[in-house]
Amino acid sequence: MRAPAELEHFIRDTLGCGCPDEVFQAVAVGRGPLDAEGDELAWWIEVGGRLLIAVTEGSDPAVLAARLPEIYAAAALRRDTAGFNRFRLVVVDSGEEAGQLQRAFIPIGAEDDRLHLHVVNPTDLPPLAATTDTESP
Repeated sequence: MRAPAELEHFIRDTLGCGCPDEVFQAVAVGRGPLDAEGDELAWWIEVGGRLLIAVTEGSDPAVLAARLPEIYAAAALRRDTAGFNRFRLVVVDSGEEAGQLQRAFIPIGAEDDRLHLHVVNPTDLPPLAATTDTESP
């Protein structure tokens, strides 16, 4: 499906993706486990076979920060196996705990520059449920 305008705006402007227009012609959105443990669901967005995004809402930032190495290891494997160029983890949070997450991400990002972390305000997130077309892309 073509990315709805709100989703394309979120990916381009909020996340800073410089993807060419044609990748937005093939976008899949679905729900699935955030990592191998499978105890937390995330929105998974696949953009044109190039960009893989996971969006998590309502996670405890302290718990999430401790789990970042496992989350990113699973995401990097999925990214590489499926041939995506980049993975972006989007944590929806009001911002109070963003620093803790960013500090936990520093060593991960230093090892792999194709992994990214974004902490966004809930008001910046488009309505993903309206764009869901599969259980898990």
